[in-house]
Amino acid sequence: MELLNKLGIHPTLLIAQIINFIILLLVLYKFLYNPILKLLKKRQDKIVKSLDDAKQIEEKLKKAEKDYDQKMAEARKEAMAVLSETEKQSNKQKEESVQKTKEEVAEIIKKAKEQITQEKEKIVEDTKKEIADVVMLAIEKTVGKEMNDKIDKKMIEKTVKDL
Repeated sequence: MELLNKLGIHPTLLIAQIINFIILLLVLYKFLYNPILKLLKKRQDKIVKSLDDAKQIEEKLKKAEKDYDQKMAEARKEAMAVLSETEKQSNKQKEESVQKTKEEVAEIIKKAKEQITQEKEKIVEDTKKEIADVVMLAIEKTVGKEMNDKIDKKMIEKTVKDL
């Protein structure tokens, strides 16, 4: 003990300071350490929860982006199908219109040909009658007498038809 006194250390004071330090540690442990640990634990839990929430939000965002991309792909596919169908219908209507126009033109040409044929036959018929009349007049002038109209006309028409 004397050695301690020579060094300036008083054993009673040292023991009192050690007891004070232990009491201070107990008081700090009871009133400060546990609340600080609880506060740190709450902060740690809050940070962990925030990280978990951030992960979940990130996963939801990735899923939403994936869904969006998938729906956009489906929408593009559907739009292309609609465009393709519209183009097919347009081409079909165009072909039907062209076909209908061709049929109408063919019908008009057919009717025109029939009309031309009828007019041609009428002209030929009229020409034959005129030729028969001219031939009859020429024969009358040449022969000098009138022929029996019915018999002569029939003979002339038969001759003209044979031509």
